[in-house]
Amino acid sequence: MVIEKDKEIIKQLALKLKEIITNFDQKEKIEIWKKHNNLQRIRPLVLIFPEGSWREILPDSQILCKDLYLRGIERDLRQRIYYLENIKDDSVIDDKIYSPIVIKNTGLGVEEREIKPEFAYGARHFEPVIKEEKDIEKLNKPQITIDWEETERLYQKTCEAVNGILQVEKRGPSHPWFAPIDWFITIRGITIYLWIW
Repeated sequence: MVIEKDKEIIKQLALKLKEIITNFDQKEKIEIWKKHNNLQRIRPLVLIFPEGSWREILPDSQILCKDLYLRGIERDLRQRIYYLENIKDDSVIDDKIYSPIVIKNTGLGVEEREIKPEFAYGARHFEPVIKEEKDIEKLNKPQITIDWEETERLYQKTCEAVNGILQVEKRGPSHPWFAPIDWFITIRGITIYLWIW
């Protein structure tokens, strides 16, 4: 069940996004990207990704929903609105809300050990958990499953919050992260030993 105040916040943001998308026709951008992807000569396309700057552009204090899940939807809507009103690059912003397909992963059987600084976004140090060859036996083959019940619960919650203003669609991770060397560093450490002969 969605808290009424949270529902109203999502509703107002959804209405605003819908209105802005109507005024900033995204079809033209889509056509330009199709031409670009077909290697047709057109103007240079510009994409801007604030990434780490979002915490300054849209700090947690500006996210008003109380429900943790809905805070994520609120942040997504506010970011899209910010793109359309302020960044105005060639990103295509759609009017769909993506409800997650919940994926469970049993992991590899070892937990990374990291030392974090007090500053939330500072560098981290990874303490090796795989120190010698025999430690490899600690690793398990991960089991990946989908929690369809939780997926449906979140979908229904999203639909209730959005209230038919925007289309809701179930979707898996939009940016799957698979970088074996990054994973390896978290369990083996990043210290590099150099031998000079």
